[in-house]
Amino acid sequence: MNNEPTLQEVYDKMSQYFEENQFRSIQLQKVPNDYYERSLEERAQILKAPSTAYLCKTILMENTAFDPQYMSPRYPQYIAIIVQYLSKIRAESVSKWARKLNDNQLGKKNFHFRLAPEDVTYQLTGYRHNALTPFLMNHKNIPLVISSKIVYNDGFFWLGGGHVDLKLRISVEECIQKYTDYVYIVNIDNYWI
Repeated sequence: MNNEPTLQEVYDKMSQYFEENQFRSIQLQKVPNDYYERSLEERAQILKAPSTAYLCKTILMENTAFDPQYMSPRYPQYIAIIVQYLSKIRAESVSKWARKLNDNQLGKKNFHFRLAPEDVTYQLTGYRHNALTPFLMNHKNIPLVISSKIVYNDGFFWLGGGHVDLKLRISVEECIQKYTDYVYIVNIDNYWI
């Protein structure tokens, strides 16, 4: 972790990426070092978000029962999920959704999603805990699931910006359009609570 990029280096890298790829809705904001020690309400105030419902996180889930012989866009080993901080994710429900994505062609034994270990997350994404963002990840073939609750947030949300002290505001529409792999909008209430 000694060779971790500085906040300014990450800010510059992300800014350049968003500019080169003609993102229009992006806002990067540096936050205080004690950001995660504060309440969700205080974090929303720092970001000038209308409410805590706009505060989201990206997590990486791994299918620990993944069988490479069936690998396809409808049977991913890893899934990045953007969810509101207010929501809870149940791994069993992610597996249920993934089976449906696969048209139930594979049995339950082929689906066992769990939060990816931190070292695997870092290896695949290049980001640490509380910094994870779906943009500029090391591994390019990770489908993205966005909670449908986020879609109703006046069109934008906040999430990690690539560094623990950097947050990213983006429109839902642009996130969907510019993400480099498959994007799924999932009604979170139907699969996890």
